[in-house]
Amino acid sequence: MIMTKEEAILGSIAKWRRIVAGETKDRGTIDCPLCEMYDANCSECPIGIRTGKEDCRGTPYEQWREHQEVKTCECSRLMASCPVCKSVAEAMLRWLEGLC
Repeated sequence: MIMTKEEAILGSIAKWRRIVAGETKDRGTIDCPLCEMYDANCSECPIGIRTGKEDCRGTPYEQWREHQEVKTCECSRLMASCPVCKSVAEAMLRWLEGLC
């Protein structure tokens, strides 16, 4: 399916709304409409353009990934089930909403 940039941004926002709500897991680039649209080419992605960085660095996703990898919670990068994950997921959602 061919998406517009706006549709991909809205799709990514929808993904993070579901994560915040505890309805879905974060599967990284596998379920990110922006990564899908830009084929993980961060230099062309609106996130990479805004931050000037790759792999969502410079966004709350960096904190999300760090928290999950350190295994300071039981979330295992899957769902926002602890207070820290929920807070960082909400920050990522707000950050993405700022792209609109």
